[in-house]
Amino acid sequence: MIVFLYLLIFIVSFILLVFSLDWLGKSLVKILKALKQEDSSYAFFIAALTASLPLFFIGISAAFHWVPQLSLGNIIGANIINLTLGPALAVFVFGVIINGKSKRTDNEFLKTAVSLILPFILMLDRTFSRIDGLLLIFSFLFYFKSIFLISPKQNKTQKTPFAQLIGEKRNDKSFLKELSLFLGLLVLFFLAAEGVVGAARFIAGERGLKLKMMTVGSLFLAAGTAFPALKFGFFGFKGIKASNDKTVLGRLISLVVLNSTLILGTIGFLAPLRIINFSPYALGFGLNVLIAFAFVLFLRSGRGILKREASLLFLVYAIFILAQFCLD
Repeated sequence: MIVFLYLLIFIVSFILLVFSLDWLGKSLVKILKALKQEDSSYAFFIAALTASLPLFFIGISAAFHWVPQLSLGNIIGANIINLTLGPALAVFVFGVIINGKSKRTDNEFLKTAVSLILPFILMLDRTFSRIDGLLLIFSFLFYFKSIFLISPKQNKTQKTPFAQLIGEKRNDKSFLKELSLFLGLLVLFFLAAEGVVGAARFIAGERGLKLKMMTVGSLFLAAGTAFPALKFGFFGFKGIKASNDKTVLGRLISLVVLNSTLILGTIGFLAPLRIINFSPYALGFGLNVLIAFAFVLFLRSGRGILKREASLLFLVYAIFILAQFCLD
């Protein structure tokens, strides 16, 4: 009976966490429009970060409860979904043509593969320390500079620091009201994340289903937290030009890098981890890297990603699910 109660808490908290992202997205658009930044690279970065908030807040909550394995599994699983189901659904459901003619997308995938290799290398000693976390955060800053701030034309329009733009609106009551709403929604996000993590700890424990935190995170949590990420990948945020001008693949790439560097690095810094069983982590990170390099081959072949390649991506995700249960 207690298991069903915690399962209900898990489901309700998860629904609140995932679907309240729409409220945050709408509030974000209003804030960026008030700052006249809806078509800047600031907008794209903040929109991508907002789409990753479920992973971020679950990660923070998991770190505070000293169960970083739950968040690591969540990030690994969400990344695999973004790199497999994301492009595959884009091809089959939305009829998106992902061709091999974009040199920039090709280069982004190479950099994405590098950003995915780094966490794997850092964990080879079976530890994930605060120094490792800081290295990932610094690698995120490098990626952010090289990918999002590539346009000299955009850079000329963004000499004013974002914090200063907000400061200039300190006497605007409507702006402050919207900003307060946004911050209030972030608090709600954190409370929902607390409910998810607390319930997941019980469900995965001795009195629950007796599953490893890594398995719960990579399969069950990831399936839900990837939903807003995929929604952002397919459609962007309505009203943010920089978001909508990106390709589906470009947005998904950016989310994967955010997850693997900034969010994973923050978790490592807050809650260092000693890894007892390295196999599930090796499988997850290894698949992420292989998929990223496979994309490079798909794009360089000139075919891009068509139905045959998309079917292969579905198969890869199915193999990942089976392998995780086998390793549990």
